[in-house]
Amino acid sequence: MRKQHLLRILIASLLFSVTACSGGDDDADSSSADDTGVEDATDTNNNDDPDGNDDVSDTSDTSDVSEEDLTETGLACDIDLNCEGNVCLRIAAGLDEGFCSSYCFDEDDCLDDTWDCVFLRNSGTDAAFLCVPDDLCIDMDRDNYGIGPGCIGSDCNDENSDINPGADELCDDLDNDCDSNIDDNPIDTNVDCTTDFLGICAAGRATCLDGGQLECRSLQYPRPEECDGIDNSCDGHVDENEDGSPLALSCYGGPPETLDVGLCASGARACIDGSVSTCEGQILPIPEICDGFDNDCDGEIDEDNP
Repeated sequence: MRKQHLLRILIASLLFSVTACSGGDDDADSSSADDTGVEDATDTNNNDDPDGNDDVSDTSDTSDVSEEDLTETGLACDIDLNCEGNVCLRIAAGLDEGFCSSYCFDEDDCLDDTWDCVFLRNSGTDAAFLCVPDDLCIDMDRDNYGIGPGCIGSDCNDENSDINPGADELCDDLDNDCDSNIDDNPIDTNVDCTTDFLGICAAGRATCLDGGQLECRSLQYPRPEECDGIDNSCDGHVDENEDGSPLALSCYGGPPETLDVGLCASGARACIDGSVSTCEGQILPIPEICDGFDNDCDGEIDEDNP
C-alpha cells in the first residue's frame, strides 16, 4: 500500500522541484508538539490566591491527528503535522499531496535500506537532509541526472536535457558535459568536412572558434596545376594552364648541360586524362656536321673538321 501511494505521487510530478511543505493552522505553527502529539498552551486566565501566587491551569489542546493516527513514512500526506517524521515532502511544484518523510543525518535514520538520506534544496532558501526512497530522482528535464539517489548523477543544468555529465561536448558555447569548461575538445571538431572551395581545397577539418562557431578549414591551399586529373589550383578546372590552355609539361632527354645550347631544345609532354604523353618536339645532341650549326650542343660550330 505504501509503495502504491508513493508511486502515484512520483507519476504525478511534471516539474521536479522539492518543496518541504509546512501545513496546519496558525496555532500549530506557533506551538510545540511533544512526542504524544499533544500541544501545550498556557492559559491566559490567572487566578490570584490568598498567598499572592498565581495558579496556571493547563488548557492543552490535542492536535487534529493523534499519535496513533499519524501517517507512516512513505505514505501520502498533505501537511507536515500528519506525518510521523513531521515532514510532508512534495516532489513537484503545485501538488497538494506529498509523501511523509523525516529529517536525517545519514541513511541509518531513515525507514529501511530502500531509503537514503539526501540533501534537498527547494526553489527558496530552505535546505535540509531528508529521507527519500533510493529510487527517487528529482529530474526536471528528464535526462536521468538530478537530485536524489535514483539519479545517475547530479545535473549542472536541469532545464536542458542535452546538458548533463553524460553528454558529449559540442561546439556551441555551452558546457554540455558539466565539467566547468566550455567547448573543450568537442566531438564535432577535428572531423572531416567540406569547405566552400573547389578542387583540393574542398577537403577540410572542423574547427571550433570562439563563441561556439564551427568552421570547416581547408587542409590544402592552391598550388600549381599538375597532370593528375585533380584541380590543384582550386579554380574549378583540371589539368590546365593559367590561361586555360591544356596543360603540357616540359621535357628533355639529353644531357642537362646541353639543354638550350646550340640546336638542342626541350620538348613537351601533353596531359591526357591525368597522364602525360611521350616527350614530343625535343631536339637532342647529334654528331657535328658541316652546316654552320652547333649540332652536338657543346657551344662550338663545325669544329674538328666535321
